[in-house]
Amino acid sequence: MDRRIEVCVKGRSSYVKWTLYQWILGFRDILVNEYGLDIDVKMIDGFEDPPLIIVGGLFIDKYVFDEGFVLEVIKKALDKVRVEFDKNM
Repeated sequence: MDRRIEVCVKGRSSYVKWTLYQWILGFRDILVNEYGLDIDVKMIDGFEDPPLIIVGGLFIDKYVFDEGFVLEVIKKALDKVRVEFDKNM
């Protein structure tokens, strides 16, 4: 099974969207090592304001604009995604 997952930041062009994207790129390697998943980080144009964080199809629209909080929210979503991967193996 392919263990590739996309983490996307979707929304209007803004400082918040760009910063979220940069934060996620910054801790991508930590997540790859911790979860054993190949993680692609993308930025998608949209109308969402504040931006959505999308982790493997899970939409995160409630978060605190704090790097540590965003990391923990993504880790929680990856825990759910990993459970689904393990069920399907």
